[in-house]
Amino acid sequence: MPAKGTSMRQLRVHLPNWLSLTRLALTPLLLVPALHGDRAGFLVLGLLLVLTDVLDGFLARAWRVSSPWGRVLDSIADFVFHVTFYCLALYLMWADARPYLGWMLLPGVWFALALPTGRLLTGRVRTLHLWGKKTLSHGYVVWLVYSMLVAFFVPGIVVLNLWAFIAFLEEIGIYLWLGRAVDEEITSIVHLVMPARTRHAGSGHVASEGEARPAFSRR
Repeated sequence: MPAKGTSMRQLRVHLPNWLSLTRLALTPLLLVPALHGDRAGFLVLGLLLVLTDVLDGFLARAWRVSSPWGRVLDSIADFVFHVTFYCLALYLMWADARPYLGWMLLPGVWFALALPTGRLLTGRVRTLHLWGKKTLSHGYVVWLVYSMLVAFFVPGIVVLNLWAFIAFLEEIGIYLWLGRAVDEEITSIVHLVMPARTRHAGSGHVASEGEARPAFSRR
C-alpha cells in the first residue's frame, strides 16, 4: 500500500493538469446553451471553466509542481477555451457587438503577434504565461459577463485594448531583454528588475547563496 505522503504528492503533481484537461474537455459544452440562446447557462458554465484556469496555475505555483508538459497543456486549454468562449459570446450579443467588432477582435491580434515575434527574437515559439496576459483574459471575461447581463459597455473594450497593447509590450520587452535565455516560467517583466531576495520575500522564502531559486510559475 502506498504511503499517504506519496499519494498526496501524486495528487499535487497531477491535479493542476487534470484541471487543465477538464477545461479542455468541457469547453465544447458551451455550444449547448449558446445555440439555445441561454445567456445565463452559457455564463455559468463559462465562469466555472475560468475557475479551473485560475486554480490550475495557483495550485501548481503553491505546490511547486511546474512542468513543461503542464505549461503546454495549460496553453492549449486556454487557447481553446478563450477562442470558443469569445466567439460564442459574440454570437449571443451580435446585435450590440457588431458596430464594435474590430475593437473586440484587436486584443486577439496582439496575442497572435506575440507568437511570431517571440520566435523571431528567441529562436522558437514561447509559451509565456505572464500576469498581464492572464489578467487581460479574465478581464475580458468580466467585461463580457457585464455586457451580456447588464448593458454593452463600450468604455470597457477601449480599456481592454489598451491593456492588451501593454501586455504585448511587456512580453516583447522580456524577449528583447533575455533573448534565447528567456525563462518560460517567468510571470512578469518585474522579475527581471527586482532583486531575488525581494522577489521571494512575499512568499516567505528567501533564496540563500547556492540555493536553487523556486520557479516563478508553472503557467
